[in-house]
This record gives sequence, structure tokens and C-alpha cells, in this order.
Amino acid sequence: ESVGLYCGDRLAMSGGGSSGQNFCSSNAGFSGTPLWKLKQQGQIPNHFQQVEEAKELQAKEQREEEEAAATLRVVVDAVSLGRVEYNLVRHLIVKDLRKVAARSKISLPTTGLFENKAPLQLFALFDGQSSAEGAGPMAAECCAKTLLPKLLRNMSAIPQGYENATFLKACLKKAFEDLDKEVLRNQPSIQDGCGGAVALLVGEKLFTAVCGKCELILVEAGQRRGVKQDPCK
Repeated sequence: ESVGLYCGDRLAMSGGGSSGQNFCSSNAGFSGTPLWKLKQQGQIPNHFQQVEEAKELQAKEQREEEEAAATLRVVVDAVSLGRVEYNLVRHLIVKDLRKVAARSKISLPTTGLFENKAPLQLFALFDGQSSAEGAGPMAAECCAKTLLPKLLRNMSAIPQGYENATFLKACLKKAFEDLDKEVLRNQPSIQDGCGGAVALLVGEKLFTAVCGKCELILVEAGQRRGVKQDPCK
């Protein structure tokens, strides 16, 4: 006759003979505390709880995006016209600059124009045909790829208490200067140039910058006509 004794995750079987045999489950070496108890004590991560927390975080982010979209609705698209043999134009569309900054671990200002998590959007176009140098796509490609990180760093460096229009304009200007240095100093293989037009939306305020032979046309829904910004203004 044998007697079975269950204690936590360990099962001991003793036979009727003088020398009993102990058989342990695959959880041998543990404390013997049941798994549900370990989970309750927090010693084992609760997978289901982690899944629920991830779902709640995703739902929160989606609600914030919907609230921002309801606050400010912007329709944006990009079309390239011109030479058909190869494309000389590059564009950049960032509909949620805050999300990109968070993923890049860059802290943006939280007061002034940035308070209440004001929506941040960035739109840019770089034209390899509108420069003093020869036409080509290389400079436009470089500027389109490096504008975003350079502008985010400039915005994160705004001193507290100076989150105003003057400093945001300075950020845009410095971003163009940084792009110019990037192409001329750090990219010796690039022999062409480009012009650029950038629009930065901060809340309900729109900041624009144009360099080279580019034009920026702003269109507002309603009876008003589009307003064109001339180069270098």
C-alpha cells in the first residue's frame, strides 16, 4: 500500500517497504509554494495583467490622438511634378511630432505654446532643381532625412519660459543652417543642392520657412483664397 502526499508543486510517494522512494515533479528545487500563490505574491509576473496594461496604454494613446485630431483638423498630401526621368523632389510629412519625439527619447517643452499637449505637426519639401548648384536628388534626400532629428533637438533646447513664437522661428532658422552644414561639411559625396519649404504647426499657430527657389502656398477652407509665401521670407 502506498500513500501520496501533495505539497505545493512537489509530489512525494512513499511505498510500504522499509526504503521509501520519493518522486518529485519537474518543479523540484522550488520552495513548494503553489504557482498561484507565487503570482499573488508578485514573485512571478502576471502575463495577463501585462497584456491588459498594454491594451489600456494603447487605448489611452488612441484617445489622445482622437482628441488632438478633433481639436485641429489638417488635411495634407504631397505630389511631385516636374522632370519625369527621375524624381528630384523629396517631401516629409509628420502628423504627430510628439509621438516621434517620445520614441526618440527627446523631451519637448511643456509650457508656453507647447502647453496642454498642443498638437505638433511638420511638413517639408526639398526640391533638387531649385538651387544654385546642379540639379540632383542627393541634397534633397539628405535634408529630408535629417531635418526631423535636427529640428527636434533645437526645440528641446528652448529654455524654460521662452516657449514663444520668437524662439520657434529661431529653431526653424537654425534647422536650415544645420542642414546646410550637414550637406557642405559632412557629405562630401553630395555635389548638387536643393531648396526647401517647411511648415511647422504648433497648436493653432503655423510657422513657415522657405529657402531657395521654392514657394509655400497656404490654403484655408472657406471663402478665403490661398496665401503664397515668397522665397526667403
